[in-house]
Amino acid sequence: MSRDVRMQIEVSAEDEHLTDDELMASADGWEGHDAHLAACETCLAERDAIARFKKKSEPRDWMPLAIAATVTAIAITIFVRNRGPIETPTPPRVVTTSSSVVEPPPVPAVVSTRYARPEWDAWVADVKERRALPMPAIIAELRPKKSQLRGDGDNDDLRLSPDHAVVASARPQFQWAKRKGASYSVILQDGDEIVESGALADPRWKPRHDLKRGREYLWQVELTIDGARSIYPKAPDPPARFRILEQSAVDEIDDARKRYPDDFLLQAVILAKHGLRDETLVELDRLKQSDAELATALRESLRNWPG
Repeated sequence: MSRDVRMQIEVSAEDEHLTDDELMASADGWEGHDAHLAACETCLAERDAIARFKKKSEPRDWMPLAIAATVTAIAITIFVRNRGPIETPTPPRVVTTSSSVVEPPPVPAVVSTRYARPEWDAWVADVKERRALPMPAIIAELRPKKSQLRGDGDNDDLRLSPDHAVVASARPQFQWAKRKGASYSVILQDGDEIVESGALADPRWKPRHDLKRGREYLWQVELTIDGARSIYPKAPDPPARFRILEQSAVDEIDDARKRYPDDFLLQAVILAKHGLRDETLVELDRLKQSDAELATALRESLRNWPG
């Protein structure tokens, strides 16, 4: 095997190399080929490899090790002679056209996150920058389609609640303004189904069964005084509208409260994101203890919400 490998080298070599016997003799200390070894790096490397293996293998039979060393040295020589120059990687080029310059893509920055969900970091950062709680789309959808919102200034309005709002509980508390000598009845529309409360003496009612989450409901109050009946809200105002909070939103709010119970800003941001105005105000009151200025600014932004 050693001779086969050496023959491949000698085909392209300009000078003859020492034979295996001559290399082994030189490794044993014979100085007859020192001149050749001084001029031929290949033979010198082979002779030194044989000498090292012989020294390590003494007093054992060193012949197999010497052959192995010879093959190794020859293989190294072939690799060194045949390999080309080492290529170094070039940096990304900037491609220039007649109208634009295309830069290499930037290295993405490492963004540190504080919360368990990346969107929470984005929501809180946006609120801090704006110093306001944007009104979610669902609240805009529930806004009454009229020129003025129903409120305390309308003495002929029962001010139904919930109205144009998202409700967290699946069994919400319905309430309205009290009228002297009146009895009441709630008319709740669930799609094509109508649910009635029956006669009520007090201006409040809670359904016996949970309403469906993610569903929008319409409702009115029938008021009776001395046998005269009236429906509120009065026409042309539309019925009061609200939506029961989706289960996925309930789970997200519960998760945030368990993970970060003392982070009142995060609680307020998530609650506002899902349209829970009253619950958001509670968390902003708690936030006042640590950041009164921010809490006041966020509370002021809720004035733009209906309700």
